[in-house]
Amino acid sequence: MNQPFNLRRGEPLGRYGENWDDRAWLFRSPPASGPDVAGAEVVFGPALGFNNYIDVNAGVDFVRELHRGGYQNPVVVIKHGKACGAATGEHAVERAYQGDPMNAFGGIWGFARRFELADAQDLCDRPNGIEDKIGWRRDVIFAPDFSGEAIDHIRGHEGKKVNTRLVTIPGLLDQESAYEMRPIRGGHLVQRRDPSLYFTEDGKIDGLFVPAYDRPTGKMVDTPQGKKPETRRVGVVTKASPPRSLTRVADFAVRLCFQEPSNATVIAREYATDGFQLVGYGIAEPGRSDSCWEATERSRRFYERENRIVQGTASAADQAILANEVGEMQRNRLQIYRDLCVWGAAATDSFFPFPDGLRELAKSRVTLVLHPGGSIRDQEVIAAADDLKMEMIYTGKRYFKHGDKAPVEVTE
Repeated sequence: MNQPFNLRRGEPLGRYGENWDDRAWLFRSPPASGPDVAGAEVVFGPALGFNNYIDVNAGVDFVRELHRGGYQNPVVVIKHGKACGAATGEHAVERAYQGDPMNAFGGIWGFARRFELADAQDLCDRPNGIEDKIGWRRDVIFAPDFSGEAIDHIRGHEGKKVNTRLVTIPGLLDQESAYEMRPIRGGHLVQRRDPSLYFTEDGKIDGLFVPAYDRPTGKMVDTPQGKKPETRRVGVVTKASPPRSLTRVADFAVRLCFQEPSNATVIAREYATDGFQLVGYGIAEPGRSDSCWEATERSRRFYERENRIVQGTASAADQAILANEVGEMQRNRLQIYRDLCVWGAAATDSFFPFPDGLRELAKSRVTLVLHPGGSIRDQEVIAAADDLKMEMIYTGKRYFKHGDKAPVEVTE
């Protein structure tokens, strides 16, 4: 890794690199465990460019995380390395797009299973309200495999100017190294990232839906009274306790938060039985309160748009997003909107240093918030949650994510 790159051995990438006047090359590493994004095969469309590789690499993290959580049919939409759409369940494609149609425009779509004709029809045959055309604009679709019918449908929709790339990723869902590397000037940073999301005995979220308790970390800390075992508080810290029926939607929100750039806040809901959806996100923000405000604002716009769809007053493009579901939604409209406050959860990747971020989240439709805990103002934040009639769970795990990373093999 300390040897200079010989540009003659690199593969030139497209017309430019990250920006118009940049030049870029792809260098392949020796085969390792896990996904091989550098070895991605384009089965249809133009070659991948510099930014395509970066976004596909980010999308692989999200797809793998939801698959690791055991979610049915995870689908993600990536823009500039961030998930602006994510959903699972029977209608995952439509629900991923519904999360943020504006930012899904020209995004990277990721699937954890074979891309079928029905998926191609969902993406190609509905109106695009941004360009006033038919078809949702996308740059790349990656999946373990593509059916011939799906490829033909995409090809027929593209016409003379082909913009969509269909890409398979070798080892997309295979286990990879727990070590990751980030380059810095003069060297590299290598760390072993803990993949567990919850500081419970078995690492599962179920153990958090109990009254808060202190769990030993196995480390000793210095105190004025001498060395003492270190503990972390986990579980429900508020007067109000969330129902266990929120376990899966809470886990879905945390898994997205785990992969988003910090500071990150995610609001999610269960739109149908075993169907989960990203409805608001605030990511890569310097401050937690701004992250919470952004997530809340996006969720507000989401629900206003969905309400218009259910009422039948949305634009033709928005109305078409949920064309397969809107009839049932209209029949069950009152029940749906009663459940919105119940079947949602928010997660943020670190503690609340002040109550201001929590107060922003209180303006959304969720009452359950998960975060690591550990602030010197925890009691002040808990008191604010109690005043707001919110439920709060400490996970005991922080999920900071700074900059790009790549798995790396290590020896001891």
